[in-house]
Amino acid sequence: MAGELTFLGQRAERIKRAYALANLQPPLADALGVWSAAYEQAVRNMWAPFPDVHECLDGLDALGIPYGAVSNNVESYQREKLSAAGLERIAVLVGSDTAGAPKPDPRPFHAGCELLGTRIGATLYVGDNPVNDVQGARAAGLLGILLDRAPDHKNEDPYILQNLTGLASKITGNTGFLGGLTGAGIPICTSANPHV
Repeated sequence: MAGELTFLGQRAERIKRAYALANLQPPLADALGVWSAAYEQAVRNMWAPFPDVHECLDGLDALGIPYGAVSNNVESYQREKLSAAGLERIAVLVGSDTAGAPKPDPRPFHAGCELLGTRIGATLYVGDNPVNDVQGARAAGLLGILLDRAPDHKNEDPYILQNLTGLASKITGNTGFLGGLTGAGIPICTSANPHV
């Protein structure tokens, strides 16, 4: 965030710290560079949207509900991820670098609302991290719900979704679902794992 390290430099620093936690000597700089390049290629080959993402975005488009992504990743890297995954249609994107802070700080959420042109209190944030996404969104004044795709987590809580199927119809067709958010902007948080 402070510009003291490059994206790959911070990854190398994380690896060194992980080795230190295990009381191990980290690999030499050359070995770290080779591993990082191989890791990056492997990750990029796996970038793909979950099967329900395009259906969800189609439903939001049909209803005229704006959406975007707010990420704790660097915006340019996240844009590459969206493009490689065929999700260029997500035009509004906020990265931690462009917001000036990572989630759960309110600034990324507020920047997303500003770019979407939505009121903070009328914007629904769907994310896969209970602390950074859901608690962060709620503390920033947005409506936050958790996207928990784990198949063994069964929950009837309306603030926890197992997938994005029918999200648009749930928003507009059920006044009990978070108060019926017709016309709300929906920043969709992208996952930190290789799938978007």
